[in-house]
Amino acid sequence: MKNHASIFVLVSTILSINSRSQQLRLAEGLRPIGFDRVKIDDGFWKPRMDKLSTVTLQACVNYTEFKSSRIRNFERAAAKNGRHEGIYYDDSDVYKALEAISYSLKYHPDPALEMKADEWIAKIAAAQMPD
Repeated sequence: MKNHASIFVLVSTILSINSRSQQLRLAEGLRPIGFDRVKIDDGFWKPRMDKLSTVTLQACVNYTEFKSSRIRNFERAAAKNGRHEGIYYDDSDVYKALEAISYSLKYHPDPALEMKADEWIAKIAAAQMPD
């Protein structure tokens, strides 16, 4: 059994080294580009991104704003009254939703969704301490 483990480690190491050298060769010709130059229009990701923009984000906004206390927690913090509701890291869900909204707006401009993002950003900013 010990012999098999040694062979496995040796083979894994060789494959890892070979894989790493292949990755480096493939990456040599790659150059970073700005996000504004990325366009996704393939048959796999585009329909999923469209569904995110037209259905999923609305469900996220509804849940974040009305069915949970996530946005209300920022309002309470800004007014310096009331207790935090929910799990202490609930605010990160708001940030994730804002990130999804911002990516969506690049390909699916939506004035109402942009206004909602601006509203949330203002509430988050109002909840911050001066320092």
